[in-house]
Amino acid sequence: MAVDPPPRGCEMAKRAEKRVSLTAKLVDKLECAPGRTETVFWDSERPGLGLRCRAGGGKAWVVRYTFQGRQRKAALGDVDTVALERARIEATRIMGGAITGHDVVAAKHAIRDADTIGELIADYLKDAERRLKPSTLLDLRRHLERHAKPLHGLKVVERTRVARLIDQVRQGGGVPRPAEAKALRASLSALFSWAIGCGRYDQANPVLNIPAGKPVVRDRVLTKDEIKLFWQATDDGTDAHRVIRLMLLTGQRESEVGGMRWSELSREGDLVIWTIPAERSKNKREHVVPLTPLAAEHLPPRPGSLFDAAGVERPIFGRRKASDSTRTRKNIRTRTTGRFGFSAWSRTKREVDKAMLEALHKSFVKEHGKEPSLGEAKIKPWRWHDLRRTVATCMNDIGIEPHIVEAILNHHSGSRGGVAGVYNHSTYHNQKITALRAYENYISKLVLKSERDDLSNVVVLRLAT
Repeated sequence: MAVDPPPRGCEMAKRAEKRVSLTAKLVDKLECAPGRTETVFWDSERPGLGLRCRAGGGKAWVVRYTFQGRQRKAALGDVDTVALERARIEATRIMGGAITGHDVVAAKHAIRDADTIGELIADYLKDAERRLKPSTLLDLRRHLERHAKPLHGLKVVERTRVARLIDQVRQGGGVPRPAEAKALRASLSALFSWAIGCGRYDQANPVLNIPAGKPVVRDRVLTKDEIKLFWQATDDGTDAHRVIRLMLLTGQRESEVGGMRWSELSREGDLVIWTIPAERSKNKREHVVPLTPLAAEHLPPRPGSLFDAAGVERPIFGRRKASDSTRTRKNIRTRTTGRFGFSAWSRTKREVDKAMLEALHKSFVKEHGKEPSLGEAKIKPWRWHDLRRTVATCMNDIGIEPHIVEAILNHHSGSRGGVAGVYNHSTYHNQKITALRAYENYISKLVLKSERDDLSNVVVLRLAT
């Protein structure tokens, strides 16, 4: 066994180096030389690989290589976690990388000095505040601050770890959430693309090549009985109940109804005309919605002043304070200022679900004279956006032409897309008024049991189109 001469210097003299043909049994037997703080046994079969034995009994693998004319050493792990053959393979990889220009030591130093994923997320969200709508920013915070929390302390993220995280959200603890998983994937991909573009993450985007999953196609539509229960559960005249009833009566999105402004409303005969500006509509197109008398009844009294002390127009619904405020729930921090309109969607949904179940329970007891057994009085889960699908379905059921329904919903696909959309720029204003009057009659008969005329005007609607 050849012994290298001890290095120069007082401290270095306490170390020793030897060359041996390492085997698994020999690795177990080798120990630090007496009187030394450590001894390195260099492998004769894989030059550059060494077994470092310390006086305290610790044993670890090291690799010695040359990069750009300078000698480097890198740790490969202790012998309990890295076997001899694995250490030889890793040493070969590192030394080969040095030849092609990759220095593993410099890479480790770069990772050590890099930002954590949590720090990147914090700065990314600050940047996003300047360019995203409040509702979009809220979703982004939920994805990155809540769902991606297991990644916050890391500096380098492997693709497999991101894939597992997305899959956990997709499974949803027993309740599949494919749409949320798909949105999380998009948020993480945007985060890493931003960090790479800023030079703050020098690895590949770990989200690349992770399947986005199949698109989610929802088909939930409230039944006639459920619409009646919904109406009974929303009768207290609060902002929350006004907003969600308007969603059922107009078919518009929650953000559009919840953010309604008085300046968007005007009069046309017995109707209120609601013009949603392009910056507030999903497809960035101005959208005109005639409000029938029943819908207009759900608008609160007009205030004396439409603007707050800062000169910002107050919303019709939601908080109306001039100053901004924040709400902290777990690790999500969002703005709920009245400048954005109604925002208590989750709480309101829970309250409405509870009230609908209570109404269903009372109806069951009244009809059957007994308490319902398990599963007899239940409502299939639904979401706010399902109200739009319910409106579209009801309108088609009473004979309103599909392209008029699409115009009311502000859809520019189907009969309003492609070549037809290029040449046909009609807003169908009069047809929308006729259709919404017919739909109002339908809802009134369903939930108010009024004695209004039959829906014969649907025939006129068809002739008008």
